[in-house]
Amino acid sequence: MQAVSRRATFHETIRDYEQAASDLHRLISLLEKQSQEKVQQCGSSGNVKELRQARRHVSSVEEKAKHGISLDHYLIM
Repeated sequence: MQAVSRRATFHETIRDYEQAASDLHRLISLLEKQSQEKVQQCGSSGNVKELRQARRHVSSVEEKAKHGISLDHYLIM
């Protein structure tokens, strides 16, 4: 999960918001799966805070993607 989070942050840094949103959706899916597994194993609610934060973040990244901001090629190099 940490790798997906870092990858999303990298894509957001270079303004590749569509890919960042895709990675954040993948992260949310992984967090939901992990949370469900924790509930089944020990009855705890898992990492609700991280999941809520990721959902908020993906909505802001998707909003930036709608504006069609181009990649920052200088940051890529």
